[in-house]
This record gives sequence, C-alpha cells and structure tokens, in this order.
Amino acid sequence: MSWLRKFAAAYPSADVSESPAHRDVPVLLAPMAGVNDLAFRQLCVECGVDLTYTEMVSSKALSFANEKTRHLLDRAPNEKRVAVQLFGHEPATMAREAAWVEEQMGDALAYIDINMGCPARKIVKKGDGSALMTTPDTACEIVRQVSAAVEHPVTVKFRKGYREGEDVAVEFARRVEDAGAAAVAVTVAIAAACAKKPAQEAAETTEISSSAEQTTEAEKTEPEETEEETSEPSGEVQEEVGYYMLQGTIVKAASDGMTFTLQADDGKSYDIK
Repeated sequence: MSWLRKFAAAYPSADVSESPAHRDVPVLLAPMAGVNDLAFRQLCVECGVDLTYTEMVSSKALSFANEKTRHLLDRAPNEKRVAVQLFGHEPATMAREAAWVEEQMGDALAYIDINMGCPARKIVKKGDGSALMTTPDTACEIVRQVSAAVEHPVTVKFRKGYREGEDVAVEFARRVEDAGAAAVAVTVAIAAACAKKPAQEAAETTEISSSAEQTTEAEKTEPEETEEETSEPSGEVQEEVGYYMLQGTIVKAASDGMTFTLQADDGKSYDIK
C-alpha cells in the first residue's frame, strides 16, 4: 500500500493545483460498473479524489474492437489519468488487450486493475469476475501474463471468498502477489451471497469447466453482451407500468421533459409520466 500511496501522490487524476496534496492517505474512487462514467468521475475529481477508475471493461469486447467498450476508456475533461479495470478469464486475451490499452492511453493510464470480484451472474457464468476465485491457477496466470505484457503496475480486486463460509482472501492475495500484482483490494462480502440466486445454486452454476472456457464460433464472430456494454442507453426504453415491463420506442416527448409517449413492442401506445 505504500507503493500506491506514493503513486497517487505523484500521479493524481487531477491537476496538482486541484489535488489536496496535504493528505497523508490518498482517496481513490472505487471502480463501479454503471456508475463511473465520465460525468461522475469529473464530479469526483472536482470534489478532490486523488485517483479515479473506469467502469469494468471487457477484455473480450476490446478484442473485437467494440466501439462502445472502447469509449469506456475516454477521460473526463479534468482527468489527467485514470486506472483502467479489465475483466475476463482468458490470460492471453487479457494480456493482449492490457498492452493495447497501455499503448493507446500512454501517460493517461495510471495502472491496470483486474476485476476478480464482480458477483453478477452474467459475469461469473462465463468464468469472469469473482468466478476466478474458484480457479486460482487461472487467476494467477492472468496476473502473470498481464504483468509481463505491460510496463504499468497491475492490481487485483477480489472478495473474501466465493461461497458462504469461505475466507480465502489472504491466501488468494499472496498467490496473485507472487504472480506479479503490485497491490490488491479486498471486498469483505462473499460473492455468492451478493448474487440474486441462492448461494448453493449460484456456486453450482458458476463452476468453470473446460467446455465453458472454449470459445464458440459465435463468440469468434461477435462479442457477447457484457456488463459495461449495457450501462449506456441503447435507444430502446424499458418503463415499468403497473406490474408490467414494457419495451419500445419514445415517439413523442412533452416540452416539460417529464411526459412522453411510448410506442411499445406489443403494438400499443402508452403515455408515461
């Protein structure tokens, strides 16, 4: 942590004139998918945060040159540098895309952070995020290859454990540190407990098998939907009406910006307030 303290003091996200350099302990913005967009990070820098993080960025989507994913790497106007958090489960892909991020961002990159803590079902079912805690050998190989591929420091975020009753954070931290991690961040909550499914069911459905790690022909031609790719508006609108979820297109909006007409996919029109 002394390394990170010195780094944040020497290379803050904000201009030196804006950063509270008198602080002994730097304030870092946590990486939060669906939250850490440009506007939010800009506000946090204005409020004095020392270092910012992007949202989770899919290494798989980057490998397909997905434009929406690449825009997650854009910086706010007052953001000199930002830490980029990548997620995935393929060591070679993670390393290659980390090197690409470093090349593209240059001095604007603070360091590479690897997400091994996200408990979302659509993330862990692919072997990404906190599911990597169930495959520590793969997790360490990711850290090892990414560290070898970039010159910037590599950090790792993970959890206390994956299943109820697990407390493997110390052992896991030592292993990723030996693999090349410069620093780690630990979330005390258990991953399975954060999922919407019961812990036992979530654990069973997120076991990584050899077949799950194989890339299908569909994956080779088009990237799958990832968490950060759904964090931006897609042009479609979902609005809850009573106990129904409608999906459609806004066809008319009132001047007050508070009332609009939704042309739903069921063929009906709805006035939404």
